[in-house]
Amino acid sequence: MDPNLLLLLGFLGIMYFVMIRPQQKRQKQHAAMLGSISVGDDVITIGGMHGRVDAVGDDHLDLEVTDDVVLRFQKSAISKVLTAPSVDADADADAVADMDSGSETEDADAS
Repeated sequence: MDPNLLLLLGFLGIMYFVMIRPQQKRQKQHAAMLGSISVGDDVITIGGMHGRVDAVGDDHLDLEVTDDVVLRFQKSAISKVLTAPSVDADADADAVADMDSGSETEDADAS
């Protein structure tokens, strides 16, 4: 057999395992992620928009990005599903505000 042909076949085999196979695996994982989206999940779109899933259709979903603001996106525009929220968002905001005010008083006392 011609050594150049073996080299070409070896190169094609390496290209398959380095580029094509991992891409197919990522596509399967993304499709599984999109199939598992349910109402109430927090997601991030490919454009960086954060929101909570309000409704799910066959090829689209509605995201509530803030109170009374619901946007419709294609499912393929979802890049990441975050864990379902376990604590009310208002309670999280209050906790962050308490931490911020506490660090300011500590800094003033240290001076």
